[in-house]
Amino acid sequence: MEHTEGLGQNPGVGFNPFRQQRRRSTDYIMVAAAFAVVALLLIWAAFPR
Repeated sequence: MEHTEGLGQNPGVGFNPFRQQRRRSTDYIMVAAAFAVVALLLIWAAFPR
């Protein structure tokens, strides 16, 4: 495999901090589901058997 300077072999791969951010409704659903799972785990842990 040959090493190239500059962009390298994968110019489209990487983190671009200046890219346009697009928020979707699924983002909010996923965050709400994560909070629900954490809340259920905390309730389950709070009540011993």
